[in-house]
Amino acid sequence: VLAGDSFQFMREILIYVPFSWTYFYTYIAIASLVLMNLVTAIIVENAMETSRGDKEQMYADKEAARAKELRDMEHMFREMDADGSGTLCWDEFEASFDDDMLRKKWVLLDFRQEDCRALFDMLDNGDGEVSGEEFF
Repeated sequence: VLAGDSFQFMREILIYVPFSWTYFYTYIAIASLVLMNLVTAIIVENAMETSRGDKEQMYADKEAARAKELRDMEHMFREMDADGSGTLCWDEFEASFDDDMLRKKWVLLDFRQEDCRALFDMLDNGDGEVSGEEFF
């Protein structure tokens, strides 16, 4: 191609217009750049589409994790409610920090034994008991 062997018409044009090869090579160079730009655009578009799908999947994963945490908290509340009344009194709440399994859950939630009273007071609306609605 560069020598002009495969393009017979170029040889004939070169006889009459000696510098016409510059236009031909410029055309080939521009066409190559346009083709490379097109291929790059397709690759970038595919990457962006994949990224959008990843974001949607991350959102779905976070929603699933949030729902699981809420179910775990509901289970924890039921375990803490010793009398089954649907509310937690101060004694039940304090006892949850003494139970090994529940204490591990509190630690995972970043609460310690020293935070017990402050947490109860924060959750309580003033009636001395924490209902399920107040807990969640």
